[in-house]
Parts: sequence; C-alpha cells; structure tokens
Amino acid sequence: MDSTQGEQTRLVCRSEGWSPEPEVIWRDRDGNDVTSLSSTTVQRDSQGLFSVSSYIKIKQQSNVFSCLVRSKTPKPDWESKLHISSEYHMFVD
Repeated sequence: MDSTQGEQTRLVCRSEGWSPEPEVIWRDRDGNDVTSLSSTTVQRDSQGLFSVSSYIKIKQQSNVFSCLVRSKTPKPDWESKLHISSEYHMFVD
C-alpha cells in the first residue's frame, strides 16, 4: 500500500529480474480482471533484465486484491494477495 488520499488507496506491485518482459494482471476479490484500471511501467537494466512496477487506485471499502506478475512464456506464476481490513491492517500472503 503506497498512499491513501481521500477515499482512494494506491496499491503498488513491483518485481525485478525478469526475462523476457513480464505481464502484470490485477484481480479484485471476486477474481475479476481489473488490470485496465492500473498503470504499469517496465524498465530494462544494464544486464538486459526487466523490472516492472504497477499501481492501481482502489476505494477503501474494497478489501482483497491480487497482483499477478508472470512471464509470457510457460512458467509457474507468482502471485501476491493483499488483504486490507476496515482498520487498514495489512496482511500479505
């Protein structure tokens, strides 16, 4: 969780060391793809590896989101889920 402004919270997902360039998928608590609401930046380092940073603005009453960063080639997926309670305690799976 990066910042909170008014009724919106910004969630950030970062990962590095990818080859080839990864894709980022955001899902809400029901598994719906909400990637279109996010903004993603990809950078390449001097070794040719990719780093990705993505953020999404959410309403504070929403409480479960997942960020999936995955290779475009068949490999296992890595997923991180963020659970936000009404008191804004954060739990990461």
